Amino acid sequence: MGCAGSEEKKKENVVVDNEDDHVYISVTCGTKEGVTFDQIKEFVAKEVEVANTIPGCVHFVLEGNEETMTNKTSILNEVYKTAGDHMAINKALADAGLIEGIFSNYDFVEMVFCMSQKNYDTPGYADLLEGFKGACPNVRIIIHDLPSKIMLPPSGPHVSITITVGLQEGKTKADVTALCEKEVVIAKEKVPGCLYFALHMNDETITNKNAILCEKYATAADHMAINGALDAAGLVSTPDGVFATYEFKEFKFCATQEQFDTEGYAGLLEQFGGVAPVVKIVNDLPGKYAK
Repeated sequence: MGCAGSEEKKKENVVVDNEDDHVYISVTCGTKEGVTFDQIKEFVAKEVEVANTIPGCVHFVLEGNEETMTNKTSILNEVYKTAGDHMAINKALADAGLIEGIFSNYDFVEMVFCMSQKNYDTPGYADLLEGFKGACPNVRIIIHDLPSKIMLPPSGPHVSITITVGLQEGKTKADVTALCEKEVVIAKEKVPGCLYFALHMNDETITNKNAILCEKYATAADHMAINGALDAAGLVSTPDGVFATYEFKEFKFCATQEQFDTEGYAGLLEQFGGVAPVVKIVNDLPGKYAK
């Protein structure tokens, strides 16, 4: 894992070739005492130089601002085509002499690693993930086989959503799997601006109500669009819909102020706030996106 930086060259959207089988990482973090925001920006630039050398590093973005880094509520998202690519970036960061800097600059609050059993079984990968437990008090490894959509943004900020969820009483893994499959179809067929949509959930996270539903949109308007498309498909307020199936624990919305100011978006976020606590992160950090 690492952090994020900037990439000036704009590229067309890219659909990941193994879209249902990838490694997704969500890290909640801030800065160590005495580390300034300017120092973080400088260090981030070095990390992204390394990320750019790993073709299988599809998405590598630290989302936050000076306040969220101080409060330790920033979110680092990484997407890799394979576990091997995640291991490759860690080796590359070590070769560049940046590993010590990562752990001296960042204060890690939570790390969530999501993947298929196939990726987890990659030789050496389980040991790598175990090693992170020495650097963070809260590490979750979610191995699952649920479908997803990945078509990450070519360049520039976007709307990133991380939701902690469980299941409503009486709902089963089969229920949520059926719903997730329908949601992914809507994301793929109805909303081109939905760039990433994946539920990372297994039996353990169902029991503990700490699975994560991750979504990324090109704009706030695209986020509003998928909510309308899901509702039109009968997947929101019906007995088998979103609110009857998921038990929402927390919503984290990351976007630029411009996106948060989109007409109608504040009202949508207020609706989510009536269901579970909402954390709003105004992002002013650049990132590396899909090649």
